[in-house]
Amino acid sequence: MNVSLYVLGIDSISTSSMDFTFQLYFRHQWVDHRLAYSPSKFGGMSSILAAGGHLADQIWTPDTFFANAKHHSANDFALVEQDARFIRVGSNGEVYTSKL
Repeated sequence: MNVSLYVLGIDSISTSSMDFTFQLYFRHQWVDHRLAYSPSKFGGMSSILAAGGHLADQIWTPDTFFANAKHHSANDFALVEQDARFIRVGSNGEVYTSKL
């Protein structure tokens, strides 16, 4: 599995409480062999693309968390708007997701 983060901006920094908030672009990449398919059955397409979270909501995704987060909620990533997500599934079962 690969994970990458791109910090888009820092919203606030507090030196007294030693914390900060920021916006990020988050990417996951992993292989789920259960999603592998034959490209010939899909018109030769080597990957399936989808914008929005409808497809992502129906497949298994890794449980990603920030171990040293000062404040963490199980819904941190659920706050992302559905339309701000992207998913690509390759014929070999490689899954690539990104969220704003």
